[in-house]
Amino acid sequence: MPRTINNHKIIMKYLPKVIIISILLIVNLFVNAQTSDEFYDSNYLRYDNFVYKDYIQTVVAHELNEPLSYPIIELNRGQKLYIGFDDLSFDTRSYYFTVIHCSADWEPSDLFAMDYIEGFEENDIENYNNSFNTFQKYTHYGFTIPNENLNLKISGNYLVIVYEDNDLENRILTQRIAVVEQQVDITAVVKKPSLPKYRGNCHEIDFEINTQNLEVVDPNSDIMPVVTQNNRHDNAIRHLNPQFVNNNILTYDYNDKNLFFGGNEFHHADLKSVRFKADQIDSIYFEKPFYHFQLVADPVRNYQRYSYEPDLNGKRLIKLENSENSNYEADYVFAHFKLPYRQAETKGNVYIFGSLTNWTFDKKNMMKYNANEQAYEISLFLKQGYYNYEYVFVEDGSNYANENHIEGSHYQTETDYIIYVYFSNPSSQYDKLVGVKKLNSMKKI
Repeated sequence: MPRTINNHKIIMKYLPKVIIISILLIVNLFVNAQTSDEFYDSNYLRYDNFVYKDYIQTVVAHELNEPLSYPIIELNRGQKLYIGFDDLSFDTRSYYFTVIHCSADWEPSDLFAMDYIEGFEENDIENYNNSFNTFQKYTHYGFTIPNENLNLKISGNYLVIVYEDNDLENRILTQRIAVVEQQVDITAVVKKPSLPKYRGNCHEIDFEINTQNLEVVDPNSDIMPVVTQNNRHDNAIRHLNPQFVNNNILTYDYNDKNLFFGGNEFHHADLKSVRFKADQIDSIYFEKPFYHFQLVADPVRNYQRYSYEPDLNGKRLIKLENSENSNYEADYVFAHFKLPYRQAETKGNVYIFGSLTNWTFDKKNMMKYNANEQAYEISLFLKQGYYNYEYVFVEDGSNYANENHIEGSHYQTETDYIIYVYFSNPSSQYDKLVGVKKLNSMKKI
């Protein structure tokens, strides 16, 4: 949430009530207008994964040397997160980064930097490489958290802010990461829903939390579980209270509150080589100054039967075929996507969705309807690699990506789920992340 909201106490102290009400209404309208063009065009600080400059591309965040992992590490266990990005302007720039501790709901915590940072609050990014033998010139920047200049002292959610010229207001990207201190045991299962009407297209996530290592006063307010699907945040399940409390065991076994639409297996685009045409690639051609990949048109699948196909659950892998370091040897290419569609949607828009668009839906990945072709189309400038994606419908005024509208939903779909468990009681100053459980609808993790 925007930092301005934290100033309400100061406003309350110094301004008359009429002015207070007016300001709060204006702030509320701004915050709730998250799907407007004005919001996406602004440089307002978002506590979310977001890119603020058009020349910044391919932001990655994962465990070091594990490019398909989620941006989660354990506190004081020697693990590191790698955060990287490309600057396509190819200018000489000085980039810095800092971190902000956040609550379970991704609002800034009431902590000072010294409470959660050991080392320097602001750090310059010294590791960078210019692209090698590419048509698109760029500079790849990368850094790890923690590192020799910065260590994180406590668990929880963190927002990483990367900015230019030591000016925090001149930010270029924000990225969410999580640090866990495993203090609870979580047992969980993905199963067919208990309610018959959901059994064909949903997953039910039932779980128990053993809190014997914590001093829990009120399980309903002290323990805050969050369940995510493929680590998405737009459809995360929050604010669940335990159905049963048996000594230290909290049981969350709902029939309806813990359901996710299963969705469908992701489409894929293999852009690793310009010499060999992979499946789902209709053609590869060079149109100065870049290569272009025309993908095979993808069908609308909402009424099709389920068909299993191995995927990365929406992730991407930056990779140039036969390259030793794809971070700065992979080139940028245009990928052209096409979704045949009988007529344009009138009450919302269609977006291409996944890690290739940072799991966001804004004007950069909003598809355009081509009436002559009777299809939605979009061209994305992507770094070479292997990409998963899907098509989602976002209703006007909504902040939720609905994949069922186009892709369909099946209980058989193979999907990742992550359960985050946060702990905070009246004596706590912040929301601790005391447990993370990763599970899959088909495989044991």
